[in-house]
Amino acid sequence: MWIVCGVCALAATLVYLNTLNAGFVYDDNRAILSNNDIRPSSPVTNLFINDFWGTPMHHSGSHKSYRPLTILTFRLNYLLGGLKPVGYHATNVLLHALVSALLPLWASTTLHLPPKTTLLAGLLFAVHPVHCEAVAGLVGRAELGATAFLLLALLSFHRGHLSATVLFSGFALLFKEQGLMTLPLCAASVFLQRRSFKDNFKDKTLVTLSAAFFVQLAFRISVMGATLPNFASADNPAAHSASFSTRLMTFLHLPVINLKLFLLPTVLSFDWSMDAIPLVTRLCDQRNVLSLIFYILLATLILTRFGFESKKSRGILTSAAFVILTYLPVSNAVGYVGFVVAERTLYAPSVGLCLLTAIGAGELSKKCRRAATLLAICLLLSLTARTWSRNADWRDEEALYRSGVAVNPPKAYGNLGSVLSSKGRLAEAEFCYRRALEFRPNMADVHYNLGLLLLNQQRLDEAISSFQNAIFFRPRLAAAHVSLGVALGQAKRPVEARQAFLRAANSDGQGLKDPKSHESARISALFHLGRHFLEHEQPQHALIYLLQAKDQRPDHYQPQSIYNLLGETYGRLGQHAEAEPWLRASLASKPDHIPAHLNYGKILATNKSRSHEAESWYRRALHLAPHDANVLRHYGQFLMQQDRHPEAVSFLQAVVNASLTLRGQALYPDLVNLATSLRVAGRLDQAEKFYLMARQLEPENPASHINLGAILHLRAKLTQAEKCYVRALELAPEDEIAKLNLQRLRKLKEKSVKVAN
Repeated sequence: MWIVCGVCALAATLVYLNTLNAGFVYDDNRAILSNNDIRPSSPVTNLFINDFWGTPMHHSGSHKSYRPLTILTFRLNYLLGGLKPVGYHATNVLLHALVSALLPLWASTTLHLPPKTTLLAGLLFAVHPVHCEAVAGLVGRAELGATAFLLLALLSFHRGHLSATVLFSGFALLFKEQGLMTLPLCAASVFLQRRSFKDNFKDKTLVTLSAAFFVQLAFRISVMGATLPNFASADNPAAHSASFSTRLMTFLHLPVINLKLFLLPTVLSFDWSMDAIPLVTRLCDQRNVLSLIFYILLATLILTRFGFESKKSRGILTSAAFVILTYLPVSNAVGYVGFVVAERTLYAPSVGLCLLTAIGAGELSKKCRRAATLLAICLLLSLTARTWSRNADWRDEEALYRSGVAVNPPKAYGNLGSVLSSKGRLAEAEFCYRRALEFRPNMADVHYNLGLLLLNQQRLDEAISSFQNAIFFRPRLAAAHVSLGVALGQAKRPVEARQAFLRAANSDGQGLKDPKSHESARISALFHLGRHFLEHEQPQHALIYLLQAKDQRPDHYQPQSIYNLLGETYGRLGQHAEAEPWLRASLASKPDHIPAHLNYGKILATNKSRSHEAESWYRRALHLAPHDANVLRHYGQFLMQQDRHPEAVSFLQAVVNASLTLRGQALYPDLVNLATSLRVAGRLDQAEKFYLMARQLEPENPASHINLGAILHLRAKLTQAEKCYVRALELAPEDEIAKLNLQRLRKLKEKSVKVAN
């Protein structure tokens, strides 16, 4: 028997080896990458008060998925290897190998099935492609752990170890909700395998199992707060249908869909929500015929086997009970769940399905052994090939979402757009976003992500429209309000921008599924309000909102930007002593936070006795980001203030060159700073060149003409200089500098004429 278990475990390991080079995809991002509960900095107790996604179970928006042992295994992975995905994937593969070994062991010792039957069942389970989501997708760890402990509980129960059975069933429940069916499965085996137990053991066992089950059920209801979670209609459209008949017919048909995924796993998808499975709305829908046939066959299978005491009959009934009971929690029969179909939820039920398939193959082999053997080999090879290729889809998010376009185009295109955008493939990303909205125009997240893409391209009017669409379809999407405010600010619509930030800052997160993101957006809105008022020279107002952001900031929101802007605000108010501690706090929170280095240097530079310290902070920023234009700009300006113009030139020149390379056009202040340093350094011809570029950039700015006129004046190009001063006075007739310079120039010209005469 141990050889059979070893072969199944080896097959399970080999077929999933190509998942070891996969990354974090889809739900892994929220369950692992952004979940503080897996990090040592978060108290272990949080695992037992938060849901699977790190949201407190008592929160109105909680998913109510209580899986502390699953998160604990992620936490152990983090301790051993941080966020390197290979360790997480290796753990999933090992757990799948364990389940694949436990299946034939349980089937052999409990159901007394022949070795060939248990071997085929174990191999089918090991290589079946419907398990790819559970094994290759890391959030499937919940299914793997729950099924492993479920089988361990069944094995312990068969050996009469009742305390171990209850313990393992508890572990299964703490991995995933389906673990609650462990004790009912043990009870079912009492009824279906009467010859395996003595009567006195049976009675005590059923009482103990019933008591333990109701304790577990009460515990599970208690941690949920005796309330079921609310899911969006897009996640489970049938559950939100107003028609009872539509809900009934659709939910009765879902087992047929799941059985098809097991029997013919050619079309698989990371997500089956939205309209991937159309609702069954009419009685004459042909899918109702398939549902009827399915339930007739299931009833026939079960009823014709009752009363028979053969090993085969007990094996069929136990396998059927395994399928039904483990599928029940995700069937929408007990309570609505957040999906229509999810392949990973078939992991536990497929234990029974694989056993039923193997038993059927055993019966076929009695009539035609060679054909049955050949068929089994071909089946295993084809399933292995499909699993190996399906694993490649789970390698990264781009491959995964592309694979789901045929089944769920709006969700796949929307997610694919985000991936492509993060890779800088903006044209492709925009195409995907717009394609997703063609299929489903009310997707607020897609409108929001499209808006971010357009905002980064400075297509402000289009970005504003996208953010407004996102808000229309989901008014409490605080991040969309924040981004709308940013876009309006850049479009020079400050009043509307301020209103958008205020709406985000005051938005209510009650009942939202991702309260962390909502709170982050609220704090971001307060931060942007502070920056908005600072940019409009109202530091006192800025201080009010920044202090609110500091006081209301949740632990998961990184504070360095708030602290840095507080320091800058106090600096603008002339309160340098108050500014310095905040800038130090920003640097303590994130030592490589470049803006804090620059602001700290600027604050220190206001005190001439601390100019050496100021320069050290500029130098540190330069070491961290030697090619960052903002760093080069600030350091160059500092050197100008220190009258070290020859040194400043090289940094300011680098800023201008970077702008010309990226945008084809430099910023006006950068051109003026560079030209000024060149002028003071005595490089007048070069200074003239950049003053001229500055004038071309802002020809209606009087200062452009004054600066150019001054350098032409110095270079004795008096006629050209005079024209510049005259133009400056046309633009600003009261400009005293232009008047004075023009007066001096004309006196010089008169003097030159007299000397010439």
